[in-house]
Amino acid sequence: MPTRSSTVFSLLLAIGSLCFTSSAFAQFTASRGFQLESTIGLDSQECSQTRNLTLPEGSHEVIVCLRASNFNRTEFVLHDLLSEELGVLVSDLHYTLSPGTSFFYTFAFSVSESTGLSSAWIARGLNGKFACNESWSVVTVGRAWLTEDARTLLLCP
Repeated sequence: MPTRSSTVFSLLLAIGSLCFTSSAFAQFTASRGFQLESTIGLDSQECSQTRNLTLPEGSHEVIVCLRASNFNRTEFVLHDLLSEELGVLVSDLHYTLSPGTSFFYTFAFSVSESTGLSSAWIARGLNGKFACNESWSVVTVGRAWLTEDARTLLLCP
């Protein structure tokens, strides 16, 4: 399991590599036009509708569903997904995320204690523009509540 500092370093590396695109520099596109929603549940066949999940004591496999929505005018074609807990989920995923569309990505995560699951999504267009957003979900196991904010070190520029 990667450490928080190694995951933050991976995010910085992914963002830093944008500065060396063929167009010589990348332009950041406002994140408010690029939204990321994280939901968490137990069903691997469909995304949950909640960001918070409470489970009884013990070990559980939860399903995190990330939904990226593009409300920019830019078409994004390359995607990097990071999890603070798991590190790089996907690097250079080729998928055309056109303006006005959404894309889902799901992954399983084993939990045995309460935790916040932080994720970041970086989307890049062929025109050198990129967008980034982060989101999080919370799993409460038993009566152990989180003592700190689930939003942690994955921050977009």
